[in-house]
Amino acid sequence: MAQTEVVAERRLSDWISLGVLASWVDRDTVEDAVDAAGKGERRRGGKLPPQVMVYFAMMLALNADEDYEEVWARLTGTLAD
Repeated sequence: MAQTEVVAERRLSDWISLGVLASWVDRDTVEDAVDAAGKGERRRGGKLPPQVMVYFAMMLALNADEDYEEVWARLTGTLAD
């Protein structure tokens, strides 16, 4: 099934949350990738941790039809829960 295919009036990507994504790509893997890229945590000026930005980038890729704000709202809504 294609990612953009409609399933009961929703896209498949609508069913993918941060929890699902994190279960497939765990935090240790994300931290290893951040370390390998040399982009360790430097939280000056209110910047978000690089691990959060990695998950955000993955969510953007999975929700290519949505704008940044919508994807961010999904991500932060999941974090708030």
